[in-house]
Amino acid sequence: MLAFFQAATEWAPLPMATVEGPAHIVRSVNPAFCRLLARPRKELVGKPFREILPGEDESEAVLDRVLHSGEPETHDQEQHFGTPPVFWSYTMWPVMLDERPAGVIVQVTENTQQREKTVEMNEALILGSVRQHELAESADALTAEAKKLDLRKNQFLAMLAHELRNPLAPIRYMVEIMKRAEGKGDLIKPGLDMIERQVGQMTRLIDDLLDVSRITRDKLLLRQEDIELAPLIRDVAETFRSVCEVGQLELSVTLPPQALYLHADSARLTQVFGNLLQNACKFTRPGGHISLNAEQQGRVVVVTVKDSGIGISADMLPKIFEMFTQGDQTLERSQSGLGIGLTLVRRLVTLHDGSVQAFSAGLDKGSQLVVRLPLSEKTAALPAPTVSAPVAPSAQRILVVDDNEDAANILSMLLQLSGNETHVAFDGVEAVEAAEKLRPDVILMDIGMPKLNGYGAARQIREQPWGKAITLVAVTGLGRDEDRKESADAGFDGHLVKPVEYGALTAMLARLPNKHTGEARTAA
Repeated sequence: MLAFFQAATEWAPLPMATVEGPAHIVRSVNPAFCRLLARPRKELVGKPFREILPGEDESEAVLDRVLHSGEPETHDQEQHFGTPPVFWSYTMWPVMLDERPAGVIVQVTENTQQREKTVEMNEALILGSVRQHELAESADALTAEAKKLDLRKNQFLAMLAHELRNPLAPIRYMVEIMKRAEGKGDLIKPGLDMIERQVGQMTRLIDDLLDVSRITRDKLLLRQEDIELAPLIRDVAETFRSVCEVGQLELSVTLPPQALYLHADSARLTQVFGNLLQNACKFTRPGGHISLNAEQQGRVVVVTVKDSGIGISADMLPKIFEMFTQGDQTLERSQSGLGIGLTLVRRLVTLHDGSVQAFSAGLDKGSQLVVRLPLSEKTAALPAPTVSAPVAPSAQRILVVDDNEDAANILSMLLQLSGNETHVAFDGVEAVEAAEKLRPDVILMDIGMPKLNGYGAARQIREQPWGKAITLVAVTGLGRDEDRKESADAGFDGHLVKPVEYGALTAMLARLPNKHTGEARTAA
């Protein structure tokens, strides 16, 4: 049992050790613990805890209580590892085996600086410092933050124990079945499959723990090359078919007809999409549906994993990618995790110069994770795919520009449903560059944007010979008469105020003729 915790705590940033039995023998220490005592691992493992920390008499009593009660404890201690003395906080959690404590995990946190700060603040208060109120508020904030971090740490360690124990129960039961099967292959084969799934789950958990540690220490290196997206996604999805079958879930995969290439680390992208599917499977009830969809949008590929599961509450949605963030953990929603899977996804995607976003309408309304990754030059060099269906005569090439990426992408998707070819840009400078390259028929552009606002971008486009033939429409939150006049002076053909009704937008596009014909511009 302790072996699992030894592997999980090996690269924890705080000093940690595992202690076993009534004699409190140290079974493992992580590198941070060795650095704390400035002693190699071989001098610490196998010795009683009291021998490696001289003068730590109180810890013996705490270890005894934790082993007998099965409840975690924390205590503070002054230690003379050097001069001057330092203060340490010891937190001890029991390791349970057959519902009985078999050992203890010990974590050591230095509190010297925090105590010194407390003394300094008390002295300032006694001397009647004019900053008494500010210091008191600062102390309260520090205490509240420390309590919050301590709570998250304790929740993480509790969930770590839970997640590592969970796969052990079915494995143990299956071992008993196999002992009694007496050669019945119809019992043994499903059992082996189950054991393989559970071991795979534990392996993924430990791999994620190690990868998070590597990333936080900037030790993770990517082995990038040009890889094709579709085969990678098919392989990932195939590994989850059996998981979906066991969970009575429907999994559908939609891939683009053309070959798309990414300059990426295939193992890490496999990890990204695998984590997203794992998350969807975990939080979707039997009978639910999971979809994985990949499509090209300009110079990026967008991969969306959508489920009909328990959803994400509005207060959790902004924090879903933070380390150790976990949703509702009540008994009614007992499915949870360590809160590292999505953190790992975001950091791996960021290392590939991409982005990831989470969307949900709320609890019990499913969720959607959207990954955007840049396509490699190899994709740009491929011949354009043949279009099997004819393009509607009214279809136009439209550039949507908005610094709100969600708004830009959603409007782009809506216009695609009407048969238009759409592209997106997220600031004025990018809009000018995209317009020069794409030569769109229409640009729908926000006004208030970073780098270069919509007025400036419109003027730069109109100054170019190719820019005079483009229909420019302002789509903005500015709706005063003077705003409309300023947009017209900057070269916009139309002005729509957010939120724009789609019917009003299409009606305006219909009133503004294609200026490649040379017809005069109509007022909007």
